[in-house]
Amino acid sequence: MKRGIALLTAGLMTVSMLAGCGNQKASGIQQEPVRQDKEQVHLTFLTTEAGDEQRLEYYEKLIANFESKNPGITVEMLLGGDWQDMDTKLNAAMLSNTYPDVILCPLNTFAQRAALGDFTDLSPYLGDWKDKEDIFDASINIGKYQGISYGIGGFPVPELVMYRKDYFEEAGLDPSKPPKTWDELYEYAKKLAVLDASGNVERGGFDVPISDPNVTLMEVFMRQAGNVIIDSEKEEICIDQESAVKAMEFLKKFVDEKLTVTYQRGTDDPVVSGKSAMGITYLDTAKKMLAEDPSLEEKIGFFPYLNGGEEASFTGYRVMAISETCKNKDAAWEFAKYFYDSDEMWERYEKFGNIPVRKSLSDKYVQENPELNKVVMQCVEKGTGRPVSGWVSIVTKYEVQAYEEIMNGVKEPEQALKDAAEAARAELDAQN
Repeated sequence: MKRGIALLTAGLMTVSMLAGCGNQKASGIQQEPVRQDKEQVHLTFLTTEAGDEQRLEYYEKLIANFESKNPGITVEMLLGGDWQDMDTKLNAAMLSNTYPDVILCPLNTFAQRAALGDFTDLSPYLGDWKDKEDIFDASINIGKYQGISYGIGGFPVPELVMYRKDYFEEAGLDPSKPPKTWDELYEYAKKLAVLDASGNVERGGFDVPISDPNVTLMEVFMRQAGNVIIDSEKEEICIDQESAVKAMEFLKKFVDEKLTVTYQRGTDDPVVSGKSAMGITYLDTAKKMLAEDPSLEEKIGFFPYLNGGEEASFTGYRVMAISETCKNKDAAWEFAKYFYDSDEMWERYEKFGNIPVRKSLSDKYVQENPELNKVVMQCVEKGTGRPVSGWVSIVTKYEVQAYEEIMNGVKEPEQALKDAAEAARAELDAQN
């Protein structure tokens, strides 16, 4: 195994140049079979996940294990740096004709590159993969663009709802029975919110920020109402549909009725600091809290998602894909499959806390920390990330604006979402 470091350098290229190059597919390239003789098939593998010494050591070992089991294939690892730089690196690689064969990339990069035609349709491979049935449906589905499988999700990063059991008891609520529906969430929040003598919120019932720059909270409630945000198969923006309006009207009640502390998401989430009884947080944040203060284990509980007609949670992903320019797709698929090997997946959990996406590992994972990990697994099974679309960033820009207009009383939800959808469509039309 060879390691290539910083072989993908960013070029200062315009978006228009990249769009033209990104659609060039290698359908005319002769596919080479996996070779078992002395003539090796050489693959390049780009990842941002080997950024520290421990992870680098693991990935080198993973590649060595793969090569020992597949003597006709060698794999060269390319270190991708920070995940936010991935798209820039792939742009430069496309223009320099050095596009990696196998890519483990963030979901937002996957969506952009799939839209440009950079990735191979994995449907034939998935159809013959005997282990596919052991992979969570959510991980398979997150790798689809316009209904076609271009990748497989791994490394799920779920958001879950954290709540204070001690505050529940104080309010006369059963701490073993957190809310399951929107109606229950609202009723619980009314009992849990505490106001001071001046009528200001001293402790929130459920966290609803006045600003949500990542839009994951607004989108998960939209999904619970049955909205898909962007229908990538039909190429339609859906944030102005009745289901989306319903979700935002529901969230606005928590602000209007003083059931939440005023805050901006991502700065000081009230449930984390003890200023709220319930709120959505990331798994890593919850684990860090418990590690720093073990006494909180008796006070903090978790539940996976709420039902507003649909069950849905937000789960971020990394996605494994094979480039369309890869000359040895069969060999690349063998490597991609190996990445999802049960033993390798469990080792990544033990070393780095990466959540396994194999159904056969679910019970074993839950046994590691029954109360928390059961909720995590439920989130992963029902979770999805941001929409897989080449123009999600445009929609996001107007979603952020609409959310702030709604929560600050500038516009009613229906008008704000209508304006946002129309602005996004107009910008997309102008680009075409």
